[in-house]
Amino acid sequence: MNIVDLHLNPANDILVVDDTPTSLKLLTNILTDAGYRVRPARDGELALRSVQAKIPALILLDIRMPGISGLEVCRRLKAAPETSEVPVIFISALKETGDKVTGFEAGGVDYVAKPFSSEEVLARVCVHLKLRSTEMELKAAKDSLEERVKERTAELVRANELLQTEILARKRMEEALIKAKETAEQADRAKSEFLANISHEFRTPLTSIMGFPVILKDFIGKASGVSQGDVEKALHCNEVISSQGEKLFQLVRDLLDVIQLESEHLVLEENPVSVHSLIYAVANILQVKAKEKGINLVCNISKQEDFFIMGDIKRLEQILTHLADNAVKFSQKGIVQLNAFHEGEKIIFQVCDEGMGMAEEETEVIFDRFAQLDGSSTRKAGGVGLGLNLVKRLVEKMDGVVSVESKRKSGTTMTVELPWKRAEMEDTPTDTHLEERQEVPLKNKKILVVDDDKHTRFLIASILKDNEFVMMEDGARAMEVLDGKQDFDVIILDRLMPVMDGEQFLKELVSRHPGIDIPILMLSAAALYKDQMTTESLGQGLGLRIKYVTKPFTLQDIVTPLKELGVAC
Repeated sequence: MNIVDLHLNPANDILVVDDTPTSLKLLTNILTDAGYRVRPARDGELALRSVQAKIPALILLDIRMPGISGLEVCRRLKAAPETSEVPVIFISALKETGDKVTGFEAGGVDYVAKPFSSEEVLARVCVHLKLRSTEMELKAAKDSLEERVKERTAELVRANELLQTEILARKRMEEALIKAKETAEQADRAKSEFLANISHEFRTPLTSIMGFPVILKDFIGKASGVSQGDVEKALHCNEVISSQGEKLFQLVRDLLDVIQLESEHLVLEENPVSVHSLIYAVANILQVKAKEKGINLVCNISKQEDFFIMGDIKRLEQILTHLADNAVKFSQKGIVQLNAFHEGEKIIFQVCDEGMGMAEEETEVIFDRFAQLDGSSTRKAGGVGLGLNLVKRLVEKMDGVVSVESKRKSGTTMTVELPWKRAEMEDTPTDTHLEERQEVPLKNKKILVVDDDKHTRFLIASILKDNEFVMMEDGARAMEVLDGKQDFDVIILDRLMPVMDGEQFLKELVSRHPGIDIPILMLSAAALYKDQMTTESLGQGLGLRIKYVTKPFTLQDIVTPLKELGVAC
């Protein structure tokens, strides 16, 4: 559901509760101007009556009010089944951490401190509206970040349309266009900062969204007293959650990659890569999607049996997957070819389709960030316009060139040319992430799990079953456990936590227990490369054995570094 749908649907309105007339009016104007349906209320009693008359999609609620306080209003709403899922964002001048914690304990999902900015209010409202819509419709969170970009774009388009209708003189039109350009640049900078922060907030819930369906699938298969039809429906619903969560994760990952490229924090690895394995891995990823559309995927590699290059296998797969996914997405039938060959000192990858094609003016902007071609087919295919821009940036990071050849109704050919950095046969890896690997269970180990997110703790215990666990929600409490005994086989530690975070924990651990040699697996929802390097450098400097895993993770993501640490067999 996009933002326009939210506005047009009468069930999706916002209740604003504040006993301060100026704040109530300001919030109402901010939300109304943004296109939301707003219901204002001056106190808690009126708010409860309004909710009883019609349940809103979201509530902005002041904490301190005469009569029934905002905290009490929230508690009553959360106690009632029909309103327990309505997201409540607290608004207050209170800034103490304890006050915020009290608000969250009462059932609030977010907190905006006075004085507030319209951008912050709109951003937070939009986030929680989309999260609720995702939960209700089992479409996971694929639209959440996309909606932010669409909202930004829609605001600029509406502003530009409004300016053009009001401008009569050429001079005023030129001034408005300059102002719109400055606004766009400012919004672009603000968006980059916002996306850098919000990526961290999305990765933690994504860990549960993507992790629990794997566990549920096993439970559903073992369910007794349930008809086969119900089992199939449950498995289908579980698969929808999993696939939509994967789509959202890919979007978050692409956004984070763009931010890292812009800030020059993205570092490419260089390892031997089998071109044959690379091409067929990409084909396998898209095989089901292509088959559903009746499209035949064809892989064409140089006549030579196989050849190897030095490169970043994850980034190469990411590039080719984006290109091939676009080819399948914009084709209704026919063949999509994945070609790989070498000419002189160049390695050339091509993705060719027989789809709708593009006009020449469209090919000139197709690699621009957030660029999307106009037309119903493009809107139907979805996306936010990041994929091809990310491809271009990654290829250029590899000292390569990406180009496009296309004509309307004649298909499209995307070509990536990279320097051929030859890999010697003896350097060829025996195992890469593209190969199918068996899960390696961990058994009879004593594991200390330290993470402030209870769902992540539960997920770790579920996927690493048959082990003994001690669960702690912050570093300080975990340190108290270790002060009493150090008989753990491994510590799984979150990097960002209240009270004592992961890096503080490492320093305190070495200070209190010099020479301790318990392997440590550091988890983090902040996937910037610089964060990983900081953590690993800190661990090495302290003499600790430590590996870094980003959220969301799979069993294999956990087991592989544990094997490297000598914990898993």
